[in-house]
Amino acid sequence: MLELYRVLDDVLLDQFINSQGLGYSLEKIYLGGLELEEHRQLTKIVPEVNSLPYFEDSQLKSVQVKALCELVDTFIRSQSIPKDKLIVFNKLGTMLDSAVQYNEGIIALCD
Repeated sequence: MLELYRVLDDVLLDQFINSQGLGYSLEKIYLGGLELEEHRQLTKIVPEVNSLPYFEDSQLKSVQVKALCELVDTFIRSQSIPKDKLIVFNKLGTMLDSAVQYNEGIIALCD
């Protein structure tokens, strides 16, 4: 599973991993997770989702999160997404929206 957390832009990925999230209220910054099949569904329609690669830890700054959020929202509003894929798009959109509301980036950890 790919676990997503919202963090300030000045938080470093390696620092977050090495500290195992110590000093952070993980339950407050946890956005949710994506299963491998969900990630594949997203990337088939929106290749930019690969900026959060499934098999490695990664980080997006707040500007990148906002751009990805706008792109996913555009796809959702365009109604060009097959109905069976809409749930996973809404799931990712909700996670990205939460980070955007706090003007924060995302750390994605592959477990």
